[in-house]
Amino acid sequence: MIPKKLLILVAVVVVVVGLGVSLPLVFLLGGSPSTGSPEGTAELYFEAMEDRDAGKLVDTMYIETEAQREAAIDYAENSFGYIKSASVSNLKTEVTSQTDTTATVKATCDYKIEYTDQGHTLGLQDEEATGEIMRFDLQKVDGRWLITNIY
Repeated sequence: MIPKKLLILVAVVVVVVGLGVSLPLVFLLGGSPSTGSPEGTAELYFEAMEDRDAGKLVDTMYIETEAQREAAIDYAENSFGYIKSASVSNLKTEVTSQTDTTATVKATCDYKIEYTDQGHTLGLQDEEATGEIMRFDLQKVDGRWLITNIY
């Protein structure tokens, strides 16, 4: 799993690059987790990050134009290039608030990340954490729950 600092950095930069404004990031997953529920979207986010799959990651975002989507994918692919391996375990998600169109999910997990030599050259240090907590704000768009903020 990618450390919280890098996850938030990727999220913020993808949002800024992808949307051109501070409208935050949104993610979706396939297979078992899906954007059909707020918790599923949060789980999909971690799956995409662990898989270092820029397309999957960006496909879960609320992005207004194809040009913004392509810029976000390029940035995510570049960022993932610094990661040798990432793993997440003991993931637990909980909806802490929800309306018909918005939700907040608290996610707790353990993660480990190893950077490439190029990542180390940039000053990135391998990281490992237990009980990392992240929160996701989500909005329901066309029947899908999409992440609009990560903190």
